[in-house]
Amino acid sequence: MIKLNTISCMYALLLFIELQLMGNVNRLSRVTGLEFILANRFISIFNIIIFILGTAFFVFYTNKHFKESKLNYFTAILWLPYFAFFIFVFTSIWPIDNPAERVPPVHGLLATGAVVIYPFYITFINLLSTLKYN
Repeated sequence: MIKLNTISCMYALLLFIELQLMGNVNRLSRVTGLEFILANRFISIFNIIIFILGTAFFVFYTNKHFKESKLNYFTAILWLPYFAFFIFVFTSIWPIDNPAERVPPVHGLLATGAVVIYPFYITFINLLSTLKYN
């Protein structure tokens, strides 16, 4: 049960990091002193790298710990409370004070789409990790 919750928390953390980086480009640009376009490019490249490495890690981890079990499919649901918790904590600790750093409206559409598609992504990873190769 601990492994199931651990992997669910890591799934939520991956999506949380991806969405927060994508939504806070203005804030990161201001804090780092980089131009907006350059910060946006760095964040896009970083998101792609994190996504690829995260996918490889999840396939490996799920294959190692849930090889014969079908419990790993519960992670397609269990990541959501952790994701909501991460969002709540982040917005409580670092609220947006500067109106110029507000998240663009289109980010909400992208985030909603990502949250809807993410359970299918998790199920795909679980399916990949349980395949037996001869």
